[in-house]
Amino acid sequence: MERVSKILRALVFLAIIILILIPASSSVSQGGDPYALLDAVNQYRAANGLAPYQMNSVLMISAQSQSNYQASLGTWTHTGPGDTDETQRASAAGYGGGASIMCDENVAFGLKLSAQGCVEVWTGDAPHLNNLLSTRYVEAGTGATTDATGRVFYTLDVCFIVGSINPNLALPPGTPSPTLEPFFGVQTVTPAADGSVVHTVKAGQNLNLIATAYGITLDEIKKLNNLTNDVIQPGDLLIIRAASPATPTLESSNTPTRPPATPTRRPTRTPTSQPPASLTPQESARPSVTPSQIQADPGDVFGNVLLIAVLLLVIAGVVMVVLGGLMKRRS
Repeated sequence: MERVSKILRALVFLAIIILILIPASSSVSQGGDPYALLDAVNQYRAANGLAPYQMNSVLMISAQSQSNYQASLGTWTHTGPGDTDETQRASAAGYGGGASIMCDENVAFGLKLSAQGCVEVWTGDAPHLNNLLSTRYVEAGTGATTDATGRVFYTLDVCFIVGSINPNLALPPGTPSPTLEPFFGVQTVTPAADGSVVHTVKAGQNLNLIATAYGITLDEIKKLNNLTNDVIQPGDLLIIRAASPATPTLESSNTPTRPPATPTRRPTRTPTSQPPASLTPQESARPSVTPSQIQADPGDVFGNVLLIAVLLLVIAGVVMVVLGGLMKRRS
């Protein structure tokens, strides 16, 4: 029995040592540094002959909050709390001090995804790449959050204040100054005589901003205009409210007549062969980085194996104690 007790104590001691080693084997660096992300973005811009994005502390806070929100959901999203977009969140955080601003956003997540790896993923599609190499935006904020499973959620918000001087468009001395693309706030349109409201899209506007200005939802405006995505172009006509049904006019005749129906104005869209070089917020669906794109962590697998080994050792010890007790009774 004493021999069995010694073996049991040895097994328990071994189990404790293994349990101590399990966290140590899983404590691999998981990235998640927002400043490393901004450095990686600016290094990529420099490699392509572009000026770096200027870090803005307010945008850093806004981007970090979005990364935290994505981690709480367990997936990527450009929509923040309260169905807000990146421009609305940046403005609410204080960016621009109440002036009109424009922002766009890249997001991604992956298992132990590094900042450099995140930038490499973003270079794989046009919408994300345009934000990395844009000359429209001036300042940037980045966020990074690592959840309990080791997945890192990254956010890049790039913005500028409408009407401000953009140093990213600076040209050599003697070169004529470029004409900056004008941006307009969403000004609502007065209903026509038939009750219809048709909005002409201006540069810098997107479906979300237009829907908010008219007090309707994004789904409503897309349904009215038979849109399958959020892509709109300056000059497009969007139906905000359809024309009211025509009211028949009574005639002094025994046979009532029906006046001709008033045609409903429908929006016209200008087809384009490719998306515009510069994005407006939420102008296109953006792909995400999913955990399946990142290899599983060997450290996590090793930790699970060790945990199973500990359980087997403990069970073996209990069996040996029981057998020892039975043998002692028989003797």
